[in-house]
Amino acid sequence: MEYRRYLLLLLIVLNHFTYGCQQLSARQTASFSPSKKLVLEEISPSADFASIALSPDSKRITVTGLGEPLQLWDVATGKKVHTFRLGTYSSLSTPVAFSPDGKILASGEANGKVGLWNPENGQKLRMLTGHHKPVTSIVFSKDGKLLASGGSDGSIRIWETHSGKVQKVVNLLDEVVEVAFGLDNQLLISSKQYGNVLFWNRGVGGIQDWFTKTQPVKKDDEPFYISSFSPDGRFVARGSKVEGSMQIIDLRTQAIKQVLQGQYGASSVFSPNNAFLATVSTSQQRGLITGGNFHELRIWDLQTGRLLAKSSGREYITVLTFSGNSKTLVTGGAEGELLFWDISKLSCTGQ
Repeated sequence: MEYRRYLLLLLIVLNHFTYGCQQLSARQTASFSPSKKLVLEEISPSADFASIALSPDSKRITVTGLGEPLQLWDVATGKKVHTFRLGTYSSLSTPVAFSPDGKILASGEANGKVGLWNPENGQKLRMLTGHHKPVTSIVFSKDGKLLASGGSDGSIRIWETHSGKVQKVVNLLDEVVEVAFGLDNQLLISSKQYGNVLFWNRGVGGIQDWFTKTQPVKKDDEPFYISSFSPDGRFVARGSKVEGSMQIIDLRTQAIKQVLQGQYGASSVFSPNNAFLATVSTSQQRGLITGGNFHELRIWDLQTGRLLAKSSGREYITVLTFSGNSKTLVTGGAEGELLFWDISKLSCTGQ
């Protein structure tokens, strides 16, 4: 009798937790709202956000906007911590990235320079020169020893972070959209005119197509585009015009891991633990004042390919990034406002 009583109690507890998780998933999938709103101090309300970077400890954030200087804010209060004094303020977007230890903030400039800054005191560490046109993407290697930058001049430069010396210059002859460090520090590249993942490493003579291992070929009607790389360089989100979907591809095996329907044309970002993908696409709803379309945020479970949650479709979202622990997503759009989304509530495991 005692054994049966304990067994019945255990079944009741397990059923409660299972039912609770199912109810939470269903509720969040139907509608997902931000858990926090933060208005940044001393930023123009008319500035559209162009890029975003969150420090590894999630205590500091930098958001660049068109015509705005590079600045750093406190995540808890929204107070401005530093304004980094650039030579000239550009009307173009400024890609930004924190080093893995959070001790360096890198910024790409419209004049082709890459700035390295101390986020603690706001001082310039060094300015890297070499690109002849605006820098479009920057990323640190996993150990922080290397920094890769891509530009609209069609070149990718690999720098030694400590010394600022150029280790390698790779020419693509097409505007670089994004660079990332893949497995074994291979350099992953996406560009405007090539729809597949491109890569370079020391064992390859030049840039090659990841899937065919041959020289990339431009197509007049390119059926794919690269949306984003995972932080560890293992996965890529690739939009398929033919299917109207987004494919999640494992670059180690070249196998399609998941297919997210109806997400062609969406921008995206992977969570650091590769458990989630956040996508942003244009909503059917329009703002009464601006007349422009709102955006819809969707959160996908990459283990199952299931849509976990979607927003109301009445947000302006032009930039997005995950926290280092993958539990929070931060988005920004306009009017100096950031939205924080609690991802941990979407999973029973809290991954």
